Amino acid sequence: MSFLKKVFSTSNAANSGIALPEELASEGAGGIDLEAVFRGWSAEERLSICRSLPISQLDFSPSGAKDPMGWARFICFAVARYLASEASLRDCADIVIPRIASRIAGCQLLQEEMGHDLGQFAAQLDSVGYFYEAVECFRTLRDATVIGRVKRDECSFYMFICMFNLARSTKSRADIQLALSHSEALPLDWRQKADKMIIDLTKMVP
Repeated sequence: MSFLKKVFSTSNAANSGIALPEELASEGAGGIDLEAVFRGWSAEERLSICRSLPISQLDFSPSGAKDPMGWARFICFAVARYLASEASLRDCADIVIPRIASRIAGCQLLQEEMGHDLGQFAAQLDSVGYFYEAVECFRTLRDATVIGRVKRDECSFYMFICMFNLARSTKSRADIQLALSHSEALPLDWRQKADKMIIDLTKMVP
């Protein structure tokens, strides 16, 4: 899954004032080139940029939609999606993705425009092996957005797929049981779509 390597602000605020790393704090006329930022620095410098992202300060609720928070949220989320698309930057992704997924998962109500993006992000995370974070993002999409509540059963089904992939990866009894337990709560029509995976999980129980 590819992601834009250059991001553009949707506002006039070039600097959020929330202590973004210098490399990401302001945009030039052509936007911020994420590929240039992460390819143009040493491994340790890239890791330092990732550690200094103000993810713990981000507000994904409706009240955080405007500047100065909006720009910082936009950049950090764009960085997370870019890193998830670059297998060679896994060390950076391992710093950013768990933090931003955890921050998003702590929200009781998300900005409405986050709904579509979060669904794409969750699917992207599942496709590159961040199964636990994908589950949490789909859970937040389901419980904290209007679109997620409308498509609650579909979100729950995709949560199950991520749980299945997690269990298949870890072969942990706890992860297998969690996925099986979640499958029991799926509506019948969605559970039928998961039949083969449920059978596979049952066979995996140690």
